[in-house]
Amino acid sequence: MMDIYNQILAALSTGLDGLYPDVPIYTEWVPDQLPAHCFLIGFAGDVSVINELGGRLKVSGQLDIAYLPPEKTEESEIKKELNGVFAAVSLQLRQLSYSGLTLKLQSHTRHDDGDELHDLCDFTTFLYPVDDTPKIKNIDIDKEALK
Repeated sequence: MMDIYNQILAALSTGLDGLYPDVPIYTEWVPDQLPAHCFLIGFAGDVSVINELGGRLKVSGQLDIAYLPPEKTEESEIKKELNGVFAAVSLQLRQLSYSGLTLKLQSHTRHDDGDELHDLCDFTTFLYPVDDTPKIKNIDIDKEALK
């Protein structure tokens, strides 16, 4: 199950990198000293996994997209930066795809304390069972032809 969590974070990271390619993004591993300008992404609370008909799993929860703006001296400049980032993220990040995973993002909710932004964002994706029955039972190889 940890693989799906990593894929969800990778999808979000890829989406953010498309919007802000010059801003570092940190998930699990955070350096001892954070740069003055970066994204921190993770899960806000528990992730729900529900079995549905046909063996499908519905995976949903909430992401925390934290944005630390570059250091600015004036409060109005910081507010302007946080407003711009929240607007871009909530308008552009609605559905993400990564390595076969489609992640739908809904209801971006803004929280900020004046110095940083937290976008709490609901997400949903589905896992489908895959038939792993071999399609070919036996493969005959002409060992003499391989020499």
